[in-house]
Amino acid sequence: MPETAHDTAELLRRLQGAFRPGDRAVMEKVNSMPSDGHMQAFRFGENFGVLQGLLAGLGIPYDFASPQAWQKRVGALPKEKGDRKNALKAFAQRRYPHLKVTLATADALAMLAVLSEGKSHPAKPEGLSWIDEV
Repeated sequence: MPETAHDTAELLRRLQGAFRPGDRAVMEKVNSMPSDGHMQAFRFGENFGVLQGLLAGLGIPYDFASPQAWQKRVGALPKEKGDRKNALKAFAQRRYPHLKVTLATADALAMLAVLSEGKSHPAKPEGLSWIDEV
């Protein structure tokens, strides 16, 4: 995610032009972890709220997807977080071989791939050069 709310707003305005009728943004519905410190948990919630508010303010329709729901559609994944992240990165790289997939972008690209399956116009991020900026 961009560093500031203003940067996030600018990114969403740029993406808004690529939306087609019926497209919706999807936010991962997650909670802070018990091991997170108070400040980290607050920042996490703040970022979630900023993103939700910007989507609503720009008139971009959005839904939520739990990690369990979208990861189930990827297939069997390792239980250990590091191994799971690497498996998601490999999955995303197979789906989008023309993109530079990193551990920072792998979840978003994997979620994009599985949630766009079966759509009349599946998401094709080849025109989204910003993915390497995130």
